[in-house]
Amino acid sequence: MKNIWRNIHLYLSLVAGLIFFLECLTGCLLVFEDEITEFVHHDRFYVDQPQAERLPLNRLLPLIEQQLTNREKIANLTVFANTNKTIEVKLQKIQQEKGHVSSRETLAENSITHKTGEAKLQKVQQEKVQQQTGYTAGQETRAQEIGGKASHGEEARTEKLKGPRSPGGDIVYVDPYTGKLQGRVDPQAGNFFKTMLKLHQTLLLDTVGKTILGISTFIVLVILLTGIVLWWPKNVNILKNRLKVKTSGSWKRINHDLHVVLGFYCSFFLLVFLVTSLPWSFKWANEALYSMTGSKPPVRARVQLATSDGKVSLNAEEILLLAQSELPDAPYWRLTLPDAKRSDPVQVTSPNTQVLHRNGFDQIAIDPYLGKIVKIDRHELSPGGWQLRRYMKPVHTGAIGGLPTKILAFVVCLISASFPVTGFVLWMNRMRKGKKKKKMNKLAVIA
Repeated sequence: MKNIWRNIHLYLSLVAGLIFFLECLTGCLLVFEDEITEFVHHDRFYVDQPQAERLPLNRLLPLIEQQLTNREKIANLTVFANTNKTIEVKLQKIQQEKGHVSSRETLAENSITHKTGEAKLQKVQQEKVQQQTGYTAGQETRAQEIGGKASHGEEARTEKLKGPRSPGGDIVYVDPYTGKLQGRVDPQAGNFFKTMLKLHQTLLLDTVGKTILGISTFIVLVILLTGIVLWWPKNVNILKNRLKVKTSGSWKRINHDLHVVLGFYCSFFLLVFLVTSLPWSFKWANEALYSMTGSKPPVRARVQLATSDGKVSLNAEEILLLAQSELPDAPYWRLTLPDAKRSDPVQVTSPNTQVLHRNGFDQIAIDPYLGKIVKIDRHELSPGGWQLRRYMKPVHTGAIGGLPTKILAFVVCLISASFPVTGFVLWMNRMRKGKKKKKMNKLAVIA
């Protein structure tokens, strides 16, 4: 019977061994992606000389906008509780439409302001905007007031708000004390870790790769189970030998122990990694999470605000302070800025601090015009299946317990990457031993 288990273990390993090796190796490299990225690009993520207080957002936003191109606007920004960190600003690309006020016109009109007076310029701007775009003065004021008082930077921002959206804006990192840009990243651009992630998730084959990985998950599961069956000792003496690597033995014995002993120790963790990867590959795995908890996927209804005169009562800094008062212990607060549409509230998202990971989020919807919170979505109140689903990634990546579990995940993945190699060597040794035995039998027959 053991020979049957051994053959199943062997031939399935030959089929999925290379994929298993790639998954373990790329998983090992991805465990410390955030830490390595922050170390390599320290100037992007951290401020050299933090000061007593950062600039209020209503003063910081115009400084940021002055450093952007005419085809960019701020989509959202992330303020960290760690005062040494920069503010992360997600930009949004826009496309200019014929008839929109250009940046050159805005700059020209700004120069006129110093000569002819601000009041006259504002009147000219309002008439031009209403005539060319159909925007009312109230809508223009609404776009300006969310950043604070009107300024040249905000006039440029108002011009940017009018074009239609197109996705894929850059991310910029801003010194919260000076407003200076410390780095810019294109999220769509490839890099080492993105390539490793794509290799880990799709084998660089997109949908086909995901299917192959899904099938390989079940193959590796059978390999693990048959491996435990083959490892299982008959008595206590054999058990002692299968719990430690005999370093004083021959290289063949050491290779055997590295595969068998370490394979046993890693099998439980590999089983966890396999199970937590299923929701990414199979729809039924996601549905099973809700069936197990007797819950349904969350449906968050869109909050639409009541109409008003378009005058905001809260600027960006006051919105942040309101969110911080509701979520004081959050590691960061991500704010979306209101668009020209009155019906969209400001959304503030922060990681939930009641769970062991940072993959569950609380969300607050704020009406900046009435100056109040209109909706709060707490992660701990979301459906059980959704909460369980949010555990999958931190458990799979080892981030669930912080640095200790990340180190554990790294070590397990690194050791596991060696199993296809040590297993192949074991197979080759057995093949040579079998051929040698047959040769000896033939010689014995001839003799």
